[in-house]
Amino acid sequence: MIRSIADIPFRERDPFALLNLTPGRHADPEDDGEDGPGAPDDGPDLDYAGFGYARVGEIWLAAHDDPEPRPVRDVLLLALHTPDDAEAHDGDLLLELWPEATGDQEADEDLVVQVMLSRFLAVWLPRISSDERAIVLAVCNPCHTRLVRPPALRTVPIHYPLGDATSWREEPADFLAGPGALRLLADAWRTA
Repeated sequence: MIRSIADIPFRERDPFALLNLTPGRHADPEDDGEDGPGAPDDGPDLDYAGFGYARVGEIWLAAHDDPEPRPVRDVLLLALHTPDDAEAHDGDLLLELWPEATGDQEADEDLVVQVMLSRFLAVWLPRISSDERAIVLAVCNPCHTRLVRPPALRTVPIHYPLGDATSWREEPADFLAGPGALRLLADAWRTA
């Protein structure tokens, strides 16, 4: 049962699984798409509701208003969600999280938790942050809200999107090179 923000099952996950970028994640045997029946769909999954955090060595932030993506290194990545019909809040975002989306067997399918981002960060960042050089929020910000840095947070920069945030996996040229690079795309990126 979730009685406080600290009870939300916010767990560390593999960064590719966290962003729903595992190979073949939505292979559909009934799909006769251009890649052939059963081929995975490599586009974003707009119904994905998983959330959590991951530590990543590097993530690339790309913006529609900037042709050059920029790398951010030594990152604490937080994947969160806002309501589809989100309203503007002054300097803050309303989060909407579905605990069953984390894979918890005990979660109630109908339970939706809503909490302001500033309150969520005040509870969770002290618990999960360590020596990372940056925090990146993978969260949709449909109202282009300029976030205000919560005063109690340490001085690590918090990178956040304006508009929808979409995750992508850059495939390596050589499959022996590793799983590929993480990339987030938004209208623009800001730092709090």
